[in-house]
Amino acid sequence: MRRTRLKNVELFEHYVAFIFDELYEMFPVCINIDTENMYYKFSKLDHINALLESKEREEVELKFILSSTLFWLRDNELIKFKSESKQSHKNTKKIFSCVILTAKGLSLLNKKIPALDNKPTVIENISQALESGVYETIKASVGLAIVNIVS
Repeated sequence: MRRTRLKNVELFEHYVAFIFDELYEMFPVCINIDTENMYYKFSKLDHINALLESKEREEVELKFILSSTLFWLRDNELIKFKSESKQSHKNTKKIFSCVILTAKGLSLLNKKIPALDNKPTVIENISQALESGVYETIKASVGLAIVNIVS
């Protein structure tokens, strides 16, 4: 039986990969992250769209997890942003202004992964994982990044 519901930690792993990929591509330019727009782009990824089609989770909840992921990345000094503002009466749309990788975040993403044969950087591994759309690959890539935060 195919599981159709993503757990919070699985959403977090996907969001982290997606956020890192976007911020690295734009670096050193900061970007505004609108939770509605990012959620929309994120939900259009083939491997995510299939999982979200079940509609078991409310869009509001999924955007809240996205916002929480951005706060977690900030609190762990991997990104910074100037401000966060609510843009709707339902608090479903938030805009994080001038989001950018910190030196710690950039350093983490540029680390080589010695355990892998071709020794890609963390960001190369994350980008390849996103292209593949295979959850286990995305999970492993983000896991490697997080392990490098604490080591």
